[in-house]
Amino acid sequence: TLIAQSMAHHLSTSNFWCDHGIIHRCNVLYLGYEDPESLKLRQAALAQSDPREFDENIGFVSIVSESIPEMPSELAFATIRWFFSDLVDNGPAVFMNEVLFIDTLSMAFSHLGNENDAQFMAQVAKFARALCEIGITVFIIHHAGKDASKGLRGHTALTGAVDNIFRCNLKGKNKV
Repeated sequence: TLIAQSMAHHLSTSNFWCDHGIIHRCNVLYLGYEDPESLKLRQAALAQSDPREFDENIGFVSIVSESIPEMPSELAFATIRWFFSDLVDNGPAVFMNEVLFIDTLSMAFSHLGNENDAQFMAQVAKFARALCEIGITVFIIHHAGKDASKGLRGHTALTGAVDNIFRCNLKGKNKV
């Protein structure tokens, strides 16, 4: 979550993230369902960390604490599409790149089904794929189980449906 939130912030506000150049800044929607109050505090801290990153062309990072209704559904899809369309029409910046972060898979979708069910995970994948097809890059934050060597929690269909999996490990006391 810390890494994803930092990435979301920098995708919309700056030209670099972790010493890597950001070629095209982005409009970002960050749906934070797990401990949203802490997410809001971290977002405020990121905004204060380097005020030189901000200018009139800032993208939009939103930390949302309320669930989009009945995700995944046509209503949720339309709500996300509306957010980006409204931003382009009325927002502080118009970037052609749009990025959605869903943090976490379990918190966003658990009320709709079981992450161990292949059919349910196929619905989640279909929802994310539909967003990708209209040009939105989707990051879904998901955690490994207690034994990280066994991989991600949930049905194996999840790992087959994604383009990339980034695994974060603690290396020493202060490195990831």
